[in-house]
Amino acid sequence: YTITGKRLNGDPISLTSVQTLTKSKEGLDSIQVSNDNSNHTFTCDTAGTPTSFAGSGTNIQVFEGVTALTFTTGTVSAGKYSIAISNESGLTEGTASGNNTTTCVIGVHSAFTANQATITYTISGQRLDGQAFTLTTTQTLTKSIPVTGKVALSPTSLRVSDSLDSTPFDSSPGTTGTPTISNTHYGLYNSSATAITTNTDFDNIGYVGLGASLTSDNNFSTDMKVYCQRTLEIGDVVVLYQDATNYGNYTLEAKTNADGSGDTVLKLTYISSAGTLTVQSLDYIGFGRELVGPGVVYRGEYDSGTTYYYTETRRDIVEYSSTYYLASNPTDSGTSNWGTPGSSTDWEEFGAEFSSIATNVLFAQDVYANRTINIGSSAGNPVIALNSDFGNSNEN
Repeated sequence: YTITGKRLNGDPISLTSVQTLTKSKEGLDSIQVSNDNSNHTFTCDTAGTPTSFAGSGTNIQVFEGVTALTFTTGTVSAGKYSIAISNESGLTEGTASGNNTTTCVIGVHSAFTANQATITYTISGQRLDGQAFTLTTTQTLTKSIPVTGKVALSPTSLRVSDSLDSTPFDSSPGTTGTPTISNTHYGLYNSSATAITTNTDFDNIGYVGLGASLTSDNNFSTDMKVYCQRTLEIGDVVVLYQDATNYGNYTLEAKTNADGSGDTVLKLTYISSAGTLTVQSLDYIGFGRELVGPGVVYRGEYDSGTTYYYTETRRDIVEYSSTYYLASNPTDSGTSNWGTPGSSTDWEEFGAEFSSIATNVLFAQDVYANRTINIGSSAGNPVIALNSDFGNSNEN
């Protein structure tokens, strides 16, 4: 019987259970097989390599009625049986031991490169009275592989073009002070704030330090310290990307350098990874939010002493002399250095009336829809739908 299904985490599984039917002469006890590990799952890393093969073998016993028959690696005779082990691809099967005992011990398997395998054990033996019999039992091997899902790099990605400075910081990156780091370098630290200068696993990385002058592929700003200070948010995804098979995914737990001057240290919480890190070989440090354009925030009447924002996720709107303006200068984002609307290029006029509609932006006091308002899209369906129940005379 082949049983298929999925684990709670979505991993597919396939198990096999064998029911053996035999004929016996009147008064003869049936032959029964005991296989104490007929299904075994290997815990694997993200690459699908088992972390341990321990416990993957099995113990096989054969009974005539309640009498255990004897396993032999030699010639079968009355009351004895032998076992042949099938050879499956992507697996090195364990060998049989236990000669002249009632238990055939199958050793641990190894070199399991396939995702699943079913080993067939063919049992050939003789009853206590010398009558021959042949039976089979199986053992199904599967893998449990963590689901990681490589996080795609967003347009905001730091290209690392310089080698690792082995001693880039004067102080622990866990402090709030500004560390010292060469302008064109980055530094990596473990969770104890010890500099990483040799190859390591990605889950060993706890901090990353960014030099103030590192350049970016981001079209918004090439000043990484300003980006990290004003736009990078706690909980954002950070990707340390070496190549397609070696990368680590993290969330941002904390960041230093709150004033945006000098260099920046990011404290990371490990999510998942593939492969291992080779120092001095990072290609990108990516900030992996899916950025789909800024949302507008109405800030009221313009005030020269107020801090305004224009980032990938937020764009402020102000009113000045009965006209509305959109923030248009990302360089001033997070400061109060904004010029007077109407006479400064820091602002873009947003129409003459409060209900103006501009490209990609709708700004109004009230919104009326006779039927439905759809927000976002996923696989052709709205993410949020507000429905007036138009087809039912608006009863609900």
